[in-house]
Amino acid sequence: MSSAKRVGELHALSVSQECLQWSPDGTGVTLWPNPSFLPKTFSATYANQTLSLGAFEPPRQGEELGQGDIRLCPVRSDSLFVCHTGQAQGQALSKQRLSKWIVEAISYVYSNSGLPIPPCVRGHSTRSVAASWAVQRGVPLFDICRAASWASTCTFARLYRVNVATNLVATATLSGH
Repeated sequence: MSSAKRVGELHALSVSQECLQWSPDGTGVTLWPNPSFLPKTFSATYANQTLSLGAFEPPRQGEELGQGDIRLCPVRSDSLFVCHTGQAQGQALSKQRLSKWIVEAISYVYSNSGLPIPPCVRGHSTRSVAASWAVQRGVPLFDICRAASWASTCTFARLYRVNVATNLVATATLSGH
């Protein structure tokens, strides 16, 4: 899942019946935040904004999932993100732990790609990178600001825009394209 949302907004997503709706054909799901969630910056325009996720695609022919990739867990929470080990297994994940998971995932990808891990990766920094890549790929600024719950494009331009174009050149060069 890639999102420009704050960790707190991701943390507020719920799988309770009131906050979850499967698509009729089963190819995706729409999630709403828990109704009691109060965002850091409230805007009527972005209140109760949904997040749509596509269905998990099984491995292609010839690929296999590693053992333990799919686990059944006794869920004791309506939260989208739950603890998967220890005494808190099945309970809601804290915002801090969710942020740590995001940083660990980013570090894992860099490490497995043979690239040095950036020194200052934070959970919040994903907002900048996700939004900047979206701009690079041609997503309209209005849609990016809506997805990130920013009131104006100035917020993105002043605080979150990072130069990902140089990464495109480096990636193309390293991969031989």
